[in-house]
Amino acid sequence: MFLYDNSTTVKKSIESRIESGRGEENDYVTILQLTDLHLDPTVIEQGYVLGELSKNINGKTEVLGWKKLDQVVFSGDFLHGRNISDSATTDVNRLYNGVTMNKAKEEEKKNLLCRKIEEQYDQAFTGCVRFINKLIQEVAPETVDNPKEHLLVVPGNHDLVRTSESSFGKSTTATPPRIEKYIQHFANQFLEIPLSGEFYKLVNNPTLLLTSRKNGVVAVIGLDSNHYEYNQPEPPESPSVGWVNREQLNGALNLIRWLTGLVTDRPLYVIVVFHYHLLPVELSTKFLRTHDRKELTFLVDAQWVIEKLQDHQVSLVMHGHRHLNKLQNVSYHPLDVGYSRRNVLQILSCPPAETNDKNGALLRVDLLAGAARVEFLTQKAPPRAKSIPMVSASRIAPGEMRLYREIHAWLNGGDLPSGRPVDLLAKLETSRDSTAAQKFRELSESVWKKFGYVLCCSLPETFWDDEAADNWFMKQFPRNQAPINFPLTPETHPGPTSDYALLLLIRYVRDRDRYEILLNNHFPLRTSDFSAWDTLLMPAFKPHEIREFLYRIKMDMIAANDPRSNVDPYSYEDETALLAELDTKLRQLNSDAIREIAEQRRFVASETFVRFSPTDGIPRRYEYTLTTLDRFAADDRSSEDRSFFKVLNRIHTVTSASLNQGALRWEGIINNSKPPLHRGVVWFPLNEWRKCPAIVARNADVMCWVEACLNKMRGGNNLQAGERGFYHESACLGELKLGNDSRMIDQPIAHYPFDSASDGGERASVNSSDNGLPSTLEEGLRRVKLNGKMDLWQVAPYEKATIIPAFLLREGDFIEVYEDKEGTRKLGVLRPVQRYALADGLARVRKLASDLEKLGHDMVNLNGYLVARLVNASAQLSILPPIIESTQTQEEIDKNGFNGEFLVCDGNHRIVENCWSARDELRTAYQVALVMGPSVPYYATPFAANEWHVTANPPLHNPPLHARCKYTPRIVPEVICFKETDHVIPEDDRYRRYFRDFDTAFRHVGGQGGRPF
Repeated sequence: MFLYDNSTTVKKSIESRIESGRGEENDYVTILQLTDLHLDPTVIEQGYVLGELSKNINGKTEVLGWKKLDQVVFSGDFLHGRNISDSATTDVNRLYNGVTMNKAKEEEKKNLLCRKIEEQYDQAFTGCVRFINKLIQEVAPETVDNPKEHLLVVPGNHDLVRTSESSFGKSTTATPPRIEKYIQHFANQFLEIPLSGEFYKLVNNPTLLLTSRKNGVVAVIGLDSNHYEYNQPEPPESPSVGWVNREQLNGALNLIRWLTGLVTDRPLYVIVVFHYHLLPVELSTKFLRTHDRKELTFLVDAQWVIEKLQDHQVSLVMHGHRHLNKLQNVSYHPLDVGYSRRNVLQILSCPPAETNDKNGALLRVDLLAGAARVEFLTQKAPPRAKSIPMVSASRIAPGEMRLYREIHAWLNGGDLPSGRPVDLLAKLETSRDSTAAQKFRELSESVWKKFGYVLCCSLPETFWDDEAADNWFMKQFPRNQAPINFPLTPETHPGPTSDYALLLLIRYVRDRDRYEILLNNHFPLRTSDFSAWDTLLMPAFKPHEIREFLYRIKMDMIAANDPRSNVDPYSYEDETALLAELDTKLRQLNSDAIREIAEQRRFVASETFVRFSPTDGIPRRYEYTLTTLDRFAADDRSSEDRSFFKVLNRIHTVTSASLNQGALRWEGIINNSKPPLHRGVVWFPLNEWRKCPAIVARNADVMCWVEACLNKMRGGNNLQAGERGFYHESACLGELKLGNDSRMIDQPIAHYPFDSASDGGERASVNSSDNGLPSTLEEGLRRVKLNGKMDLWQVAPYEKATIIPAFLLREGDFIEVYEDKEGTRKLGVLRPVQRYALADGLARVRKLASDLEKLGHDMVNLNGYLVARLVNASAQLSILPPIIESTQTQEEIDKNGFNGEFLVCDGNHRIVENCWSARDELRTAYQVALVMGPSVPYYATPFAANEWHVTANPPLHNPPLHARCKYTPRIVPEVICFKETDHVIPEDDRYRRYFRDFDTAFRHVGGQGGRPF
């Protein structure tokens, strides 16, 4: 075994060991675990234990047919150190019996006792090593040339013999004096690379035993769980419990991460061994009652150990100490369970070898199956072997390894590893030595070595069309040239055919300025125990199984509720109610309802592909029909089936995929800084799928076809144009409009003029009493008060200001303010005050403008303000034009003259949407209400007039968390605020005293950035 201390020598030896086993074909690794022998000097030399134990081991392996032991693991307590101490103490006490003791004699006796313990411990340890070597010769004769390569020993609490009363201390650069002999013996006898001093490393670093094969690597990591015992006096004054110190466990975790970087083309199965048991095992309570003991002697840091081992894909923990044969499993999840992808940790409690049964455990790891069989040497009950799953800690899952071996055997014309008859599979129509077949084999091997995925499909010529993707992919495989064709074609392929419909759904993400496509790591529609479908494709369903498809989509949406997203998580009550409602709806779907939903499918295209099936490695013909479903594109206000759209609304909560190395691989070690994606649906950047090896290796041919179909959907009549792109509206999430049913505002709308000189509107059509609303926009603005939470809340900043209609026009990098619509009488320039625009706010502006236009109102030229009521809302909404005001107060204008600069006080999103971001052909003057010379300054200092692009690009989904990221606050002179207000508003936020509260005059003007009005 190796001591992993991060040294170059040890790392090179481990690398050499891993590489040396690459060519070994044996797919099984057999491990013998022994524990708690509790040998003492009188028994070691007798040979009785050796003979009985050897007989049991050889008898069991012969019955099982396991002829070769690859690893022998001792999980502690091979000695009985307490007996050694007691024997030495008895001998020394006999020598000093009757001797008059004084201080000098006490010191002499103490030193003699230490020497006696050392002498007897040396003899016992030497005898124990001799015992272990003889046992290995008996049960694993093939390992006798270098037994240290096949042996791992971890210490138990009874192996510890203290030869000094010195405390353990906190030093990590010196061997603890009280266990120095024990550490030196252990290092010298069991490590492949001996330590030259620095024996403290054995206390603070893990040990490693490796077996490397062609189809997998088994790494057994040993940990010392005696760190609590090291700190105890002799004899112990407190209960003996297990403890794995942080430094040693962190070293083990670093070792696992380092091994995953070495083992990139095979599964890596990690087993951890220590002495103390990880959990209280069965019968513990009864044992404690029977023996009148009050302590439980398991690991005191078990929770932390379990969590870390699961994070690093450890499959099995082997321990001793409890003297029971037990196989348990544990799944520990913290509160963020929605993100947790931890495996179930198996725990093997090995029975002791000191009993009359001379028991132990045998473990046989099947590298390709990803499973292990556990057998106990002897047991009174009938044998009950148990198979446990083994999870690969490397990027290669067992199923992927099986798929690789099967496909490459088929490509090379050899026998199939699965044993299936070759006649059941399609044969190559071209010579295996042809250029096409050779290129496919070469690229397949390169993809496997580089990314750990099996290439199952062609890389057609269009795959290399995208220049950025071409450059990126060609850097990975410079010797390959497009196209890379599958060795069979649809016309000549005689194999089985699978027919699936693929749902096409895309969305536009404004803040990232990109389209995203909905992909799904779905459960395979055709299951197999050979391999697993573990990659992304569009949601697939059988054309006649609409009900099952809707059910799986529903479950995907609910599973996508992300507890760490910016979207508020749904409550348990909401989830429960939604589940019940949807299940009821799905049960009520009769044949007519199913037919109605099916009729909403829109055919896009169909194509036939030949590729290897990722679930069984067989070449198959796949007939895909690309389809959209109007229900996914429709506005949820247009349908009476609210429950269906509750599910669809969850699509927006699904996290967008981020491309990183390993690209959407669900296996492997969790990176806590970047939690793994949940399984199910995920939004993926449409133009970046070529950079994802998982998609390329499995579905490059299908994605190229989908991309071509989308390109054909651009342009023409009846397409969704504008800011959201040019894709067909039935493929865009939430884009399909179904007439007036999608309206945002209920009729009628009341129009209030700009001032008393303007024409009146239909005010009485909303409410004859007007609810106390101002009769004109000008009147209302003069009523507006400042922030009601602070001391200036009674101040009306516009009461005596000049209020006139004005018009905005974008001129290059500036937005200029004009007195007339034609843009001939310039008043000045507009400056931004915010460093953000919200995507939802912009979307609300577009929707509001569209609805107002249908109802005969021009949002660009309101010439006053409107009052309306939202659909399904009781409160009336006042729709004001954008309010801009001069950057100077009237006092500053009178003193210094007017500087010709204005800022947006309200309506920033509309100015960004309609004035700054408008397309050239839609460029028109945009009417606003201008306030010249307010009585108090605005609460934010504006930015430069030519910096509107910073505010507009790119939009955000949520406002910045801190106000000082949103604005540059105006410096407020020191004033005395109301005492009670100081408790509510922090002193450094006093600049918000100047916030204009338009609700004080217009009752309700709506929330910011697309929030509910």
